[in-house]
Amino acid sequence: MPQSKNYYRKCELCDFNTHTSSAWSRHIKTIKHLANIEHQKFIKNFIVANRHIPYAQLQEIWRITIKLKQLKEQKEQQQLKQQQKEEAKLIPKEPKDLKQVCIYCIAVGEDKYVGHTFNLKNRISTHRQKCKSSERLLYKCIREIGGCDNVEYTELARYDNCDLTKAIEMETKHFYEVKPSLNMCVPTGKHISPFMKSVSNNIKQY
Repeated sequence: MPQSKNYYRKCELCDFNTHTSSAWSRHIKTIKHLANIEHQKFIKNFIVANRHIPYAQLQEIWRITIKLKQLKEQKEQQQLKQQQKEEAKLIPKEPKDLKQVCIYCIAVGEDKYVGHTFNLKNRISTHRQKCKSSERLLYKCIREIGGCDNVEYTELARYDNCDLTKAIEMETKHFYEVKPSLNMCVPTGKHISPFMKSVSNNIKQY
């Protein structure tokens, strides 16, 4: 049914106005509107209950009453948040996103690099892109032997049900077995690799 062109509603409590009945119907159900109605009732009841008190005193009582009301609401909100936190602890956590991880090795002449990936095809593509300009040890050595077409990729192992922590743990295991000379850091990234070949100081670190 078409909306009347003369339709108009204004809510003095919320400073809201509209020309459509559907918008008005939604507004009167909002939390803001319902809260303002309760607040208006509170004011009227307060004035009626204290109409015998002089106006100056009434203002001070009103100020204190509002302050106590706000403190009560804040306390209730804090208690609700605390309750929600306690309830959240009881909810079983969803399992982590577990995937199959591939531990791989790149042979650059006699030197080697060990890494891990959840998608070997994409990882090889990333290496090829970085090889064009990156100053990291691996890519400098690849360029020195003529580019990515002259290196060999080998899968060392695959492990199921791995998150990132498990993947790094598995990579670390193979890292110490292979002793790659082109890794500049251990798999955790916290320490320089003890197997790294001697390089100039101009090569970018991880």
